[in-house]
Order: sequence, then structure tokens, then C-alpha cells
Amino acid sequence: VDAIGTIEPREEVAVAAGVAGVAGKVSFNQGDDVTPETVLVRIDEERYTLEAQRATADLQRAQADLDHALVVWNQRKPLHDQKYISDEELAEAKAGHDRAVADKARAEVALSIAQKALRDCAVRPPIAGRINSKGISTGEYLKSETEVARIVDLSELRVRFSVPESDAGRLLRGLKVSLESRAAQGVRVEAEVFWV
Repeated sequence: VDAIGTIEPREEVAVAAGVAGVAGKVSFNQGDDVTPETVLVRIDEERYTLEAQRATADLQRAQADLDHALVVWNQRKPLHDQKYISDEELAEAKAGHDRAVADKARAEVALSIAQKALRDCAVRPPIAGRINSKGISTGEYLKSETEVARIVDLSELRVRFSVPESDAGRLLRGLKVSLESRAAQGVRVEAEVFWV
């Protein structure tokens, strides 16, 4: 059976920017081989570094406020037990402590978000493969969903082809086939059918 088909990569992945900002030096070109460790571009790295530093400082301030609120609570509780301060003053100290606990939790989450954004500003591909297309240039403003590149995994190629219905019954999974590409005329590749 002779058939014409299309060669497809094992997987094709669109790599998104992940964060918004100005693209620094774009360090890849179409046709480059990349791995998940390859940094394709850094997006506004200084800004995201500063935001992580600010979030760290906010967490330190929240911790200091919590420490102070705990001291106030520990001072007021025995005074209330001895009837030196009112229920209202004790409730105020408790509310101050509870707010400080919540502020610290919020600061911890903000720091985690800032650290993730800092990691994400160094755009890396999720798979190893070859750059099939380049979607950005140095200095370009990127949105978080901007496609930076398309990567194809060429570790395993697949050929999709159609056969006449009269020959379809002869194709079975595991059947050995021989392929030839117009791009590499004279070169035959042995393969097998994996899906019908």
C-alpha cells in the first residue's frame, strides 16, 4: 500500500511568558535545541526581584507586629484576670493579636506569590526539544499569556496517513512499514503502525 502522509512530532508545546513585562535579551532562535533548564528570556527581572524583596520586608514587618501584639496580649491577660482592666480592653488586645496573625498569613502568601513571579520571569520550556517558532523580540512588552516560542519534541516522529477503505483491513497495529520522505529522497526508514 502506497500512501502520502504528514510527519508530526511526538509533542508540540506553546511556551507562554507566564508574567507580564518587557522581554530582556531573547537567548534562542528558531531551530535551537533546548531543555527544561534553558532560559529562553528573562522578563523584567529587576522589577520582580524588587517585588520579592518588598514582600520579604512586608513579612518581616508583619512578624514584628505579631510579636508586639503577643506581648500586649500577654500583658493584658493577667491584668484582666486580676480585674485591673475591662473586658473591652482585653477584647481589643485579642483583636489586635488576631489581626496580626492574619496580616502575617497574608504577608506569607504575598511573598510566595512574589517568589513565584520571580521564578517565572526566567521563561523555561516545559519539555526538551527544538524551537519550531519564535514569537517575541528583545524589548517587546509581553503579557503573561504571550506565546514566547513553540517547541517540538523530535525524540519520536509519527506519520499520519490515509489509505483507501479497500486497504484499511490490511493495516494492523504492529505492522512493519517502510517510509520515505521527499525531503530526504532515497532514505528509507523502518517503522511500525501504532494506531489504526
